[in-house]
Amino acid sequence: MHGRYRLFLITSAIGAAAPAAAQSFAGARIEANVGYDRLSDEAARPPFVGAPGSLDGVRLGVAAGYDVALTPAMVVGAEAGMGWSTGKVAAAVPQNARVELKAGRDFDLAMRLGVRAGRSVLVYGKVGYANSRFDFDYASAQTGFAFHSTDTADGWRVGIGAERRIGRRSYLKSEYHYTFYADEGGADQSYGDNGRHQLLIGLGVRF
Repeated sequence: MHGRYRLFLITSAIGAAAPAAAQSFAGARIEANVGYDRLSDEAARPPFVGAPGSLDGVRLGVAAGYDVALTPAMVVGAEAGMGWSTGKVAAAVPQNARVELKAGRDFDLAMRLGVRAGRSVLVYGKVGYANSRFDFDYASAQTGFAFHSTDTADGWRVGIGAERRIGRRSYLKSEYHYTFYADEGGADQSYGDNGRHQLLIGLGVRF
């Protein structure tokens, strides 16, 4: 009897632990993240600049989301993120002038699907909408003429990542994004030929 009782307790504990493990990655969450941001050479070519360049910089951001356990090993969720990049590219042009293109705020809305890889690690993929801002400046020392414009680009963002619990509520994560900006025949074409790459690490809390 004692042996059967112990076996019952063990199997009951295992059965309860599986849903609990999935629940550990479920619920509301908020995080801060930082990482490397790069628009590839063709994507970063500002108007009227002969030589291509890339917008390489540091991205600082925040994100908030909500995840639901589908099975003991799988979660699905939604996420909204906002970031700011230090990336910029500049070049000299005729008339003793200088042009500069800066990457500004970066916003995305995405869905993600994750699978547990052990009790404390979640591996996931995500896909969603991205909207990014770019600032263009032109200034001529010869003529004294200066010009500033702001534009936004819409695109699709896909990513993969891993999240590791480091306590009852906190977690660390690493994530890679690729963004393809839509070519609408206008300013977006200057930004989106080769896309945007972001590699981030984050620290978050679940509620």
